[in-house]
Amino acid sequence: GLDHIAISVDRTFGDTKGADRVAIHAWGYKDANRFLLDRVCERMTITGTITAILGMRARWNGITPGVARVRFILIEKAANGQAVMDLFDGQVSGSIPYKVRGNKYERAQITSYKFQAGNIWLPMPEHAPWVHEFVELHVNFTGAAGGADDDIDAESQMMIHLDDADAQKPDDALARITGRLGFIGKR
Repeated sequence: GLDHIAISVDRTFGDTKGADRVAIHAWGYKDANRFLLDRVCERMTITGTITAILGMRARWNGITPGVARVRFILIEKAANGQAVMDLFDGQVSGSIPYKVRGNKYERAQITSYKFQAGNIWLPMPEHAPWVHEFVELHVNFTGAAGGADDDIDAESQMMIHLDDADAQKPDDALARITGRLGFIGKR
């Protein structure tokens, strides 16, 4: 079985015809392997985004009793990701703001190496018809501004976060959490 499941959200401004889409992915992970379990990628309002995130979490949280459950929700801090976090207002546990590092092409490269190594697994198209579009977006990705890159952003932020040495160190994570809450060093 999977060790854990996590959700990655690449948020955008607005839901107008020319706007980027919101990409929400559920990723399962075990050791070095990453499994794309579910995906939503469409234009949506901020309330639509929140509904979709909560729906994704409900679908994958504790799908098998005693096994993997949604450990965290990674939300891109740019665009209006912070607004989504604010609207959660402490009601959704495990929400982590993600600050993007590097350019889109550099971030996509990290993911491409994982594909080449055989560490990223996609569902069979008969179970997830959206896989065809997902693969097509990857094949046509150039890193150029204005391209269809929402899925690639949601995917790369999750891969980078899971591989980030700081995210893997429990002592550092505890220090970040307690420091943010003001428990350490404040009198």
